[in-house]
Amino acid sequence: MNKPKRTRKKREIDVKIDTPNVDVELTKDLEGNLSIDVDSKRIDAHIEKTDEKLSIELTIEDKETYYFEANGSDGRMKKGSLIKVSGEILKILLKRKFGKFIKKA
Repeated sequence: MNKPKRTRKKREIDVKIDTPNVDVELTKDLEGNLSIDVDSKRIDAHIEKTDEKLSIELTIEDKETYYFEANGSDGRMKKGSLIKVSGEILKILLKRKFGKFIKKA
């Protein structure tokens, strides 16, 4: 008495939210590919998910100030230490995988 599994039909989704603080745009196609755009005062991000990969793009302004948390892989920065850096320095630290971006100062 095994019944066949009922599956849902995939649907396209297109949602746009526009508020004074945040703008969000979410789109999903029939293949399941997902794209999200977030624009806010603190961060601008584009997130894209496909069957093969997940990609995240953050916009980092060179002249802005950000908080950075060190992961301890560099001997001069202890693990968990918070550092206030400019956007230019933050890009360098993230490329060298010395820690992670916390928030905009």
